[in-house]
Amino acid sequence: MKQPFISINSTTNEIEEKGYKTTSEENHKNLGEIVKSVVYGGLDGIITTFAIVSSVHGANLPQAVVLVVGFANVIANAFSMGIGDYLSESAEFDYARSERNREKWEFENFKEGEIMEMVEIYEKKGMISKNKKNSKKNFF
Repeated sequence: MKQPFISINSTTNEIEEKGYKTTSEENHKNLGEIVKSVVYGGLDGIITTFAIVSSVHGANLPQAVVLVVGFANVIANAFSMGIGDYLSESAEFDYARSERNREKWEFENFKEGEIMEMVEIYEKKGMISKNKKNSKKNFF
């Protein structure tokens, strides 16, 4: 089946009408965050499991006990790291949402102050010239 033609000048609506998803619809998690979680969780799991298995083996317990304790530790670590990562991500998302809501409220209730705050931020980043009188006026 021949694919519909999409030009570089196609609008989002034209692309969606032809059955393609646009990037705004895609739900990707940042790959760096996934790798970070896997590496951190993996290292933590390896180190703690090694420590526990070594301790149990050092206590001259039967090999079956060492294996059971090792597997139990791996499972407990997996749950612990998964729940910890979820709670951390959830707290970070909640904080970002509350900050956004606060900024929205401030903009709706103290518009001039928020505009001045944004102008200061843009000046520090070099996006607005501090020397030109009209640059602030034209920017907003």
